[in-house]
Amino acid sequence: MSPPEGGDDALLTGAVRSLLDASPNGVLAVNTLGDIRYVNARLARIFGYRPDDLVGQSLDILLEESVVPRHRVLRAEYLHDPRPRPMGVLNATGRRSDGSIVPLDISLTPVEIGAQRWVVAAVIDISARQAAAARVAALTRIHRTIAETNHAIVHSADADELFSELCRIIVESGGLLGAWIGRADAEGRVVVDACAGAVPEYIAALDIRLDPASPLGQGPTAVALRENRSCYCNDFQQDPRTAPWHAAAERYGINAAATVPLCVDGRPSAVLTLYSAIPDLFDDELRALFDGTGRDVSYALDGFRAVAELETATRERNALLKRVVDSQDAERAKIAGDVHDDSVQSLAAVDLRLGLLQRRIAEAAPQLVDDVVAVKRVVTGASERLRELLFDLEPAPDDLDLVDALRSMAAHIFEGGATSWTVDSVGDPDLPQPARAQALRIAKEAMSNARAHAHAAAVTIGVLRVGDAVEITVADDGNASDPGTFVSAPGHRGLATMRDRAGMTGGRLAIEARPGGGTIVRCRIPVTGDCTPAAGG
Repeated sequence: MSPPEGGDDALLTGAVRSLLDASPNGVLAVNTLGDIRYVNARLARIFGYRPDDLVGQSLDILLEESVVPRHRVLRAEYLHDPRPRPMGVLNATGRRSDGSIVPLDISLTPVEIGAQRWVVAAVIDISARQAAAARVAALTRIHRTIAETNHAIVHSADADELFSELCRIIVESGGLLGAWIGRADAEGRVVVDACAGAVPEYIAALDIRLDPASPLGQGPTAVALRENRSCYCNDFQQDPRTAPWHAAAERYGINAAATVPLCVDGRPSAVLTLYSAIPDLFDDELRALFDGTGRDVSYALDGFRAVAELETATRERNALLKRVVDSQDAERAKIAGDVHDDSVQSLAAVDLRLGLLQRRIAEAAPQLVDDVVAVKRVVTGASERLRELLFDLEPAPDDLDLVDALRSMAAHIFEGGATSWTVDSVGDPDLPQPARAQALRIAKEAMSNARAHAHAAAVTIGVLRVGDAVEITVADDGNASDPGTFVSAPGHRGLATMRDRAGMTGGRLAIEARPGGGTIVRCRIPVTGDCTPAAGG
């Protein structure tokens, strides 16, 4: 609408009007009463009006009530200021003809011609700018979310911990309304394993089925579980697949949703569902990011399953080993009892009688004494070897701690020989009784090998507390073999049994060459209350 010539609107004639008409920004001019006296075509398009519809109206028709008082104050300051000056830029909210809201930057410039004062406003629709800024912020949050998700994948101990952390991270770092992880139960219903966000009541009330013939089985969650593919819904309220949940979702402000499958061994075992208040959020870039997250979580789930299977197999193996070793110990105890009560006693009696016979033969037939002495020597040697066997067969003493028991063993094994020995202890080397018994058996075997096979001149037994484990070392300076040949000889199970005993406690055994010559047997046993390994042991 063209203002009349002269009078109040003389400002907007000629070159000034042409300049304002050609402006790329929306422009309006108001008089001192706040009435709109001019609008250009660009401003009319911003608000959805025709220019003629606005001229003569109050400025309040275009501006939200909340910002109108500020304009009035500015106008009052301007009208009473004898030196008109620029009023600055306002971030304001406008109202379109259809009632929708539009964010604006408004630059106010006072103009004075003669005795008349005007305010010319340059108006810029910043909705696209704000949308772009929101998009950048959303992408930044999503990338941060992906990074935190990867951290959770690496550091979570199991699937339950990972699911809980994943939902929390997506909501807190990703800025989404809600996130939940669900799986199908035996009846084909989807149950919630973990959730986070502002819509827990909505998630708890969901009724989702896997049956594709049911309307409750056609939504993104059911499709992702059933068909192992991601499903994205950028207009939740208009998507026919989500019709059963439209009313509830509208109450909670849900406008977009995404669901990605979480697989174990390539088959979906659960799904991750996300809700956003922003429609059209999940574009190709975000879809690629969330699909990648689904693959990363699936990889972690495969890892959890592998660890669980390994731990189960380890427990079963160790239980079997424990039964085998217990059976061996029981059999050793029985043999020791039989040997002590029968063979050792019988040989002792024979040895005694041979001594008496030797004295009688020395008087009656001196030429036969040497033969009797030889027989007696054989019997005595057999008795000593049987007593050594009893020592090997008998269980570790219960009345001594680990270090004292090792000293007692070393004193017996190296008694009467040329081998010197020491026992060094650092820290608290206490072990529970079952683990202690196995540790002493291992150390006894290692010391016996050092004496009988390595012919060591010196043996050092070390006991060291290392974190949650006790390490026992038996180091000798005897004849060392190539570490690759540290295996039991045919018909002997000494080294193999040592390894089995260490494995049964959840520990490990290493045999290595000693610098400067000799061998080191190193056994590390965790300080646990039983002989089963810790998780991942």
